[in-house]
Amino acid sequence: MRFLVILAAVTLVAGAGADTAWAAVSQAELEALRQELAAGLETQQNNLNHVWTMVAAALVFLMQGGFLLLEAGMVRSKNSINVAQKNIADFIIAGCAFYFLGFGLMFGPSFGGWLGFEMPFWNQRDDWDFTFFVFQLVFCGTAATILSGAVAERMRFSGYLIAAVCVALFIYPVFGHWAWGNLLISDNPAWLADMGFIDFAGSTVVHSVGGWIGLAAIVVAGARIGRFDDDGNALPIHGHSAVLATMGAIVLWVGWIGFNGGSTTAGTPAFAHIISNTILSACFGGAVAMILGRLHDGLHRPVWPINGVLAGLVGITAGCDVLDTFGAIIIGLTSGIVVVYATMFMERRLKLDDAVGAVAVHGVCGAWGTVLLAAIMPAEHLGEAGRLAQIGVQALGVAAAFVWSFGSALVMFKLIDATIGLRVSAAHELEGLNSAEHGTTLGTGLLQKALEDLANGNADMGRRLDETTGDEAAELAYSFNRLMAKLEEMIDGIAAGAQRLVVASDDLNSTSQQLTNSSQGMLSRAEVVSQATESVSGNVTSMANAVSGVNDNVTDISGNAAEVSEHMAVVSAEVQNMAGAMQAIASSAHEAKEIADTAVDSVTQATGTISTLGEASDRIGAVLEAIRRIAKQTRMLALNATVEAERAGEAGKGFAVVAGEVKRLADDTASATEQIEDRVAEIRGGTHQAVDAIAAISSIIDQVNQAIVGISGSADAQIEVSQTISGRVADAESRAGRMAERIREVADTARAVSDEALRAADGTRSVTADLAEVKQAASQTSKGASTVSEASADVSSIADQLRDAVGRLGSAGRLAEPAE
Repeated sequence: MRFLVILAAVTLVAGAGADTAWAAVSQAELEALRQELAAGLETQQNNLNHVWTMVAAALVFLMQGGFLLLEAGMVRSKNSINVAQKNIADFIIAGCAFYFLGFGLMFGPSFGGWLGFEMPFWNQRDDWDFTFFVFQLVFCGTAATILSGAVAERMRFSGYLIAAVCVALFIYPVFGHWAWGNLLISDNPAWLADMGFIDFAGSTVVHSVGGWIGLAAIVVAGARIGRFDDDGNALPIHGHSAVLATMGAIVLWVGWIGFNGGSTTAGTPAFAHIISNTILSACFGGAVAMILGRLHDGLHRPVWPINGVLAGLVGITAGCDVLDTFGAIIIGLTSGIVVVYATMFMERRLKLDDAVGAVAVHGVCGAWGTVLLAAIMPAEHLGEAGRLAQIGVQALGVAAAFVWSFGSALVMFKLIDATIGLRVSAAHELEGLNSAEHGTTLGTGLLQKALEDLANGNADMGRRLDETTGDEAAELAYSFNRLMAKLEEMIDGIAAGAQRLVVASDDLNSTSQQLTNSSQGMLSRAEVVSQATESVSGNVTSMANAVSGVNDNVTDISGNAAEVSEHMAVVSAEVQNMAGAMQAIASSAHEAKEIADTAVDSVTQATGTISTLGEASDRIGAVLEAIRRIAKQTRMLALNATVEAERAGEAGKGFAVVAGEVKRLADDTASATEQIEDRVAEIRGGTHQAVDAIAAISSIIDQVNQAIVGISGSADAQIEVSQTISGRVADAESRAGRMAERIREVADTARAVSDEALRAADGTRSVTADLAEVKQAASQTSKGASTVSEASADVSSIADQLRDAVGRLGSAGRLAEPAE
């Protein structure tokens, strides 16, 4: 004020001349004037610092609205109210907690550079302390709200509030003290800051800490339902409004002017290049992310320019005051690249579900910008440590931030999950957190609730929504009501059709069951008949084979019988010869006396005749042996025929008669053979006697005359015997003929029986084949019946499912249970 009075006085006397005016002002007064002018300028600067810092704080606080819009747009509408509430609630909680203890831990007097402390309920009176507190409070709110987007759509609201308290109370303030603990108290030790760690506006202190806290929450909470398939492949879940998300990004961009520019806490032209670096880095980050996203996805997805801009803003925050324009552009370009591939790596490799990409944007790009600035910052800002040493310090600060924030947050979320539970139930997640956590919805909330009730089977098909609200919800209600009317009509039709389908399926099932039982019975009977037919076929075939064998045997017997007949004819002729010879002997005996001279010739002739008789008797023995063999074979044939006749049952009765006749004929043949054998034995005996007699005649030819009477008697006796033998041989020949005839009849009968048996076997095989076809047809019928039964069961099941589905659609379309 004094300065203004003096200035006015000088002006008034200016007309009297400058020298006179200045002479009136003493030297002391000029000095005082200069001091007052300097003090006034300092006061004005301090005031301007307060104003700029508070304006910057307001811009940073505006970022809370930017995060709200960004997250609300990038989630589904059923969760948008929830993330909006988290963004206002976390600042409320963070403000209380940061005031209560966090601010003191971060900026209070330090314990060895690790932790500050000032009594709770900070209450300073210095004006700058209040300005500084407000500016740091909005920074704390930013760190706390990053968590909201990372675990959106699945975290309990109560658990989120507890996490916000812990972040503002000690997680953020502790690391903040390590890096910024000397900002309020200049000589306060802070171990990272004392090592030369550079993080001008909080790429690591604010953003990386918030990002790593979000990462811990994602690990504990897990992915949203439907985010990954059974093979672990990521499935997209798009936000409901890219417009809101984009507007949120722009608001954040504006707020970042205060975030970075306000970190100077001085209203001087020094923040001009800081803001310039901030805006340029965001532009180049957004441009490169947009290009890379287009190359990978083939589309311009809204998420890439949004997160590319945010990545550039986060990356430049650490070194925006020391980097030149080219450095800011490099930070922006590389941060845009990093955010794209960090997001893909988390999603595809780590299978982590970050709803808005908060970890890649804030955590990864914050760490990237913090380290990279040491590599590209101008040399005059490095100090004496050198570039490599500065890179090491920056990397150490980044690592410390990860270990502390991720580790402490992981323990915190584990404890929350073990106590009150970190994640909402699956039912609430599917319902949406707007309704489940806050009991409210957007303008279409009633429609969403009605649709959910309809999907869950709790809907009233007669329900209609209000169409008179005059907004877009009314238009949707109008469309919904029309849909419900059509749906109600359709459901009624479906219900009636389903009921008819149930009845038809029951009838079909009953019919198919009867068909199945019938086909199974037919199949069973066909199986029995087939087995019996196969048995008969086998027996008939065996009989046919046996009869064929008998036929062969009978043929052999017939041949042997014919041979016997021929031999008997020969025997008969020989016996006739023997009778003639005996007559000759008798005649010779009567004439012996007269032709004694010819006795030698007569003896010789008698000897030859007797020899012939012996040979004939031998042949008769051979014939008898053949007849005996034939009789034996005939008995065997009869025995076999009898056995086969027994096996054949009724079919073999005729054959049994034939077998009996054959056996009787064999018995007769055997008896006749024995008689013939006896006679042949007698002939042989007689022949021996004749030989003896001839021998006697030869030895005692001189006694011929004496023995002529005996020879004549013997000759007569031999004639009688010959006649007897001849008669019996003729009888044997006649019987052999009859036997051969009967054997031929047997052979013909056996051959006819064999033919009939073979035809029966063929017929049986034909019946077996027919039965096989019947069995196959029965089997196919049974399978067809089974298929019909299964189809009927499927129809019945479908009808039941249709009835249940109609019932679940709402009470208006429920089906009544079918009558028993």
